[in-house]
Amino acid sequence: MLMVVVLVSKRWSALTRAAKWMIVGFLVTLWSWSYISGNGRYFLPGLVLVGPLAIALAIAIKVTTAMRWAVVGFVLIGQFSVVTAMYVPNPLTNLKWTTGNVVGLPESFLRNEPAVFTVIGGNSHSALVPSFHPESRWIALLGNYTPPVGSSEQKRVQEALASSLKKYVIADGALEPLEKRAEAHLQLRSWLNTRLRPLGLGLSEEPCHFLARAELQTSRQPTPINLETPGRWICRFETARLSIVNEKTYEVPKVHRAAFDTIEAMCPRFFPPGGGQDHRGDGVSFRVYPGSDTQLRARDNGVIVYRYQQALNPTLIGPVEKVAAGDATMNCKKLDGRYQLPWNR
Repeated sequence: MLMVVVLVSKRWSALTRAAKWMIVGFLVTLWSWSYISGNGRYFLPGLVLVGPLAIALAIAIKVTTAMRWAVVGFVLIGQFSVVTAMYVPNPLTNLKWTTGNVVGLPESFLRNEPAVFTVIGGNSHSALVPSFHPESRWIALLGNYTPPVGSSEQKRVQEALASSLKKYVIADGALEPLEKRAEAHLQLRSWLNTRLRPLGLGLSEEPCHFLARAELQTSRQPTPINLETPGRWICRFETARLSIVNEKTYEVPKVHRAAFDTIEAMCPRFFPPGGGQDHRGDGVSFRVYPGSDTQLRARDNGVIVYRYQQALNPTLIGPVEKVAAGDATMNCKKLDGRYQLPWNR
């Protein structure tokens, strides 16, 4: 607003050289943040410039000294009001371990006894740690990060797996309607076993448990963090299985894999060959690329779409069979949702 006032009043020449460069830097940062990524951390340089730039612009406005101080005061009051309304200082670090259930999980024996936990997916779920027993162990096993071979971290992972504690894998999810619950449970177990098997691990015979999130009723605690999922599936696994459970295998259809491979050949920048993880569930095949924050989805109704993780909606590529045959085209220089203004994502 102050920049508009300076330009309208033709006071651009009253700005110092440093102030002009600050405006350029602020606009570049704003463009980089809003158009390229949408990730708030890329706007941090702009936040550093806001304060000095506001003072420089207020000085350039041709008004009385009292009015200039009033403008600066309004800016400070406005910033303070926004920060007060939106910012909660250290919502996790200031919580006691016993009252740190910011995710809003219900009471369960899984939370009250020491165990070894690992999470699957790109989210580290670090907010879950205070919700469980303080003597529990948390290891990096199935996420985007794998400890380097021979590192001290990998040794600690092996020690945790060799311990006598029960071992569980945690996955995002929702509790399906009763008529779909059995099938969804089988799909979940099949997917987890697919990821565990290469590591010499497997789910135990014990059924998976679902912990549904609930709103915390105590006003002394902060509002539960919105992680966009209704709850967490927690499934016990073992380092050595004495028997193999007869489970239905949910494999990605051949035509879906062929379509995924074709798109990888077309756009290796956003869909790196060999960098995806295949999943199958509820009539949809997925290939997720943790390194590029993208995913492909082939639906049984015959269409294939892609989605950039920060975009709200997927983008249609075309019919699966046409894509698999190499007859489809897509813009491999600019993905929808990645280089878009926030309101167009």
